[in-house]
Amino acid sequence: MLRVDDRGLTRKHFDALVMYNQRNGDQFFTVRHQALRFRSYVGVLQVGRLTIEVLPKVDRSGVADKMLCRNALIGMLRYCGYLRAKLPTWAELHLQETSLLDLYLEAFLSEVDDLVRQGLAKRYRRDRRNLTSLKGRLVFGEHITRNSVHKERFYADHDRYDWDNEFNRVLKRAASITATIAMMIPLCSRARFVSQFFEGVSDVPMSAATFDRLRYDRKTERYRRAIALARLIILNYQPDVRAGGQNVLAILCNMNDLFEQYVLRRLRQAASRRRGIQVRGQTSHLFWRTNEVVRHIRPDIELQSAGQVAPMVLDTKWKVPNEPYPSDGDLKQMFAYSARLRAENGFLLYPRIDDRADIVGTFEGTDQAPARRCCMLFIDLFKDGRLDPNLGDAILKQLTV
Repeated sequence: MLRVDDRGLTRKHFDALVMYNQRNGDQFFTVRHQALRFRSYVGVLQVGRLTIEVLPKVDRSGVADKMLCRNALIGMLRYCGYLRAKLPTWAELHLQETSLLDLYLEAFLSEVDDLVRQGLAKRYRRDRRNLTSLKGRLVFGEHITRNSVHKERFYADHDRYDWDNEFNRVLKRAASITATIAMMIPLCSRARFVSQFFEGVSDVPMSAATFDRLRYDRKTERYRRAIALARLIILNYQPDVRAGGQNVLAILCNMNDLFEQYVLRRLRQAASRRRGIQVRGQTSHLFWRTNEVVRHIRPDIELQSAGQVAPMVLDTKWKVPNEPYPSDGDLKQMFAYSARLRAENGFLLYPRIDDRADIVGTFEGTDQAPARRCCMLFIDLFKDGRLDPNLGDAILKQLTV
């Protein structure tokens, strides 16, 4: 819970955040009386010059070491590819005082630096304007209207091969925003320097549709990471043009989704060192249908060993159960997964918060369907105060319970 007058949050900041949340379907936090209660989203908010980091809770009381929570979040983001795997020296040295927002911005600028060194992509585009020499097709009607006096000019429609394309426009826009919002002077300077390489590139309004229209090819595939980071910056930035207004930028992700991706990648890493184990994530299975409607289910993770007819089903949960056993909702969800995939073993994976023990349970069978196990497992994310790099191996070992 973050209250007005707590940690520098003013009434103006509060009003700007409330408006931002409303514009985004009230999904990020719940608004209380002069207070904000954050939901399952973690990341960073910048309102005006105030930066707010929303960190994951790693214990029930919420009083765990702040740096442990912060390092866990940054480690997961880096491992899942949302931040560069290697930070520059200045960021590594000052990681504790560097805001999470600046880490995102630095990751974007590093991607753009790489693209500039390789050479920005050029593309053909149609251009219609007055020229001093005829190129392409003369637009006769416009030529007569515009150049009845200037006989030396030609209004022509022609193709130009230059850097002014949709990919570079996106990078230019994100670099401009970065120069405005970065809190650290080195990042501001880098953003302004990078922007110089986009002179002559058009400034155009951008929305989610802009990114949906992008089509990658052999020349632009290398842009993919930079565009992904630029999308975060551009679509989540809402400037307030009123006098004294508070600009808002929010880069937030659902902790449940991040935890799922982190566990999936760790399991794939561990499975790659073993023979005969396949790990799949978010595979869609037909679940229910009518003549007009089709519904699917997508278990978080499916793990199948060689020789097994049906996979194991794993469902990750970033939360602390209120009871020492799974909730009815979690059990019903796992029952549907197990029944549809004919899985004999299902596992609910929770982060280990305290010393509670794993639980092995069984779904009641029938004459038509055998009994199936559903286990509640708690996994240790940390080892010696850092994310455990061997988490995947530890989970595989636990799955033999």
